[in-house]
Amino acid sequence: SIDQTNEFPTGCESVSTVMCLNYHNIDISVNDFIDHYLEKGEMFSKDNILYAPDPNDKFIGSPYDKHSYGCYSPVIEKALKNLIIHMNLDNAYEVINLNGVSMDSLIKDYIDNDIPVIFWGTMDFRPRFDGTKWLVPETEKEITWIAREHCLLLVGYDYTEKKYYFNDPWKN
Repeated sequence: SIDQTNEFPTGCESVSTVMCLNYHNIDISVNDFIDHYLEKGEMFSKDNILYAPDPNDKFIGSPYDKHSYGCYSPVIEKALKNLIIHMNLDNAYEVINLNGVSMDSLIKDYIDNDIPVIFWGTMDFRPRFDGTKWLVPETEKEITWIAREHCLLLVGYDYTEKKYYFNDPWKN
């Protein structure tokens, strides 16, 4: 497990991804992943209106900054695809976005086959709520951030205890 709390306060997506890569013996640091593969975009205000990229397209802010937001799975999917091509691993690994797949399917298809899953949830699995709203500059599309968004690495389960096991970068 890698601890995000000091160096990567909003970097749960990158830290969880690097934990997964390291599990598969792909040697990369969180800093290298953030600096070379993660697409980032800044939030700014113009005429008292907030603007930022779509979190499905770019990480909002910087994982090194505690005042940043984060990103959703398509950003990590794109970063991983670029990484495996850059490292000439595209014949060995496939990146699949499993958005909307049930926990039972994740367990059966991945965890039971010793494949950890990068998992979007919320901090401490508390209820989500609508967070900050902004407009995407190019399209004027309104985005509402999912407050408490958090990314973890799903690594196991125990159905008799009704428990799932995660490497949580916030809890080290």
